[in-house]
Amino acid sequence: MIAHFLIKKTNLIFMAMLLQLLIIAVYFVIGVNTNMSYANKFLIGVLFGFLLLILMGKPYYLLLFLALILPFGSIKVPGTFFTAIDFIIFGITISLILNSFLMKESLFRNFTETTLIILLGLTVLVSLIHAISRGWGSVWALEQSLHFLVFILFFIVASSILESEEQLFKLALVIIFSFTIYTLMVLKGYFTGGMTFIGGLRGIKMGKGYAHANLIAYLLNPVISLALGIFLVSKNKWLKTFLMTVLGAMFFAIVLTLSRGGWIAIGCIIIYYFIKTKNIKKNLPIFILILIVLLYKNLYLIIKFRFGTTFTLAFSALVGRIHLWKSAIRIIADNFLVGVGVGNYQIIKYEYGFPWLFDPLKSRSTHNLFLEIFANLGIIGFVLFFLLCFMIFFKLNRKVKSVGNKDDYLNGIMLGIAGGLIGYIIHGIVDCPIANQSALTILGLLLAMGVSAARIAQNHDKTFYNNC
Repeated sequence: MIAHFLIKKTNLIFMAMLLQLLIIAVYFVIGVNTNMSYANKFLIGVLFGFLLLILMGKPYYLLLFLALILPFGSIKVPGTFFTAIDFIIFGITISLILNSFLMKESLFRNFTETTLIILLGLTVLVSLIHAISRGWGSVWALEQSLHFLVFILFFIVASSILESEEQLFKLALVIIFSFTIYTLMVLKGYFTGGMTFIGGLRGIKMGKGYAHANLIAYLLNPVISLALGIFLVSKNKWLKTFLMTVLGAMFFAIVLTLSRGGWIAIGCIIIYYFIKTKNIKKNLPIFILILIVLLYKNLYLIIKFRFGTTFTLAFSALVGRIHLWKSAIRIIADNFLVGVGVGNYQIIKYEYGFPWLFDPLKSRSTHNLFLEIFANLGIIGFVLFFLLCFMIFFKLNRKVKSVGNKDDYLNGIMLGIAGGLIGYIIHGIVDCPIANQSALTILGLLLAMGVSAARIAQNHDKTFYNNC
């Protein structure tokens, strides 16, 4: 009764923000004068918030909770290969199934997309069986296959939960809020500890560990697009001020990561916005001015350093990627139909000509989203995965209207998701975002929000037509 009273009387966005602060408080308070690790404190905070939301009995609130912990949700539960994200997604699924059973509602609201992703899930299982038959079975391959199946499950349940423009808007704001905290942690880490190079990899100190610079970039790119879409359609001055500040901070963080893939992805997102909107041309100079003021002398040096070394054959990152791509192409040629199983590229790449010399840190992926999917899941998985992504993008692109100065949040969210998918896939040309669970879950969230937004927009169009 108390939970239902709170839900009715309290604004959901403030509830979400207070819950995030509560998690952070539990994260730091529990374990005072103990040897408990930061990861365990965080997991205890997640468990506390999760149990609180279970009491509310609403899958949508669990989805909001997942969005709140998303930047930090790849932390594994000690003694297992399950992460905080897995834990919440299983909770969302169970809650949704129970609610659907009690309310006698269908779980599948998007037949075509759900069919595609179920077939993709079957392909993951077939690829794993094929890998085991070839002697490539391992705990690592099983773990990665399960994480990919969780991504598939998450898409199905999340796209079933989201039913209205209001839910999409609140979820988008919670995502932006959560990644604002993440961005502030990145900036604090950079200015207190600088950029650290570990075995040739760039990292920024966060807590007691380091966040990979490329990971930061492909986590923030879709969120920037989502925030920019809402910013362009909102008439609320407070919200626009908040989003402008957030966008400035996130742009700044991506520049500091030195991620060329991230920069190119942001450029492609902005080009898409130029094509689809009317008023970005007057707002974009504000962001550019913010970046110039923040970076001033360092901007030229950063760009010169990163792009100046891109085409130098002695540059180890480029040479390493070329070898990764060559071995991936050989794997694809030998396992064309169903691939080698999710995660197995890391184990078998040496059998296909990848030199040990260029792998001091045991690279886990091909550093290319297209080759990664093709090598892991074969031509069948490749077609299903990208057909799903492009189908949802083109649905959104058809529904997005030219954005003017009007309060049409659904339009802004669709624009933001479409731009986010562009940035995600473009960055995937030189990196592999799906190798990280938080980044994989962001893709699942984008796709689920995208298919839900297109469905809601379609229903709006039908209602308008019927009323004419």
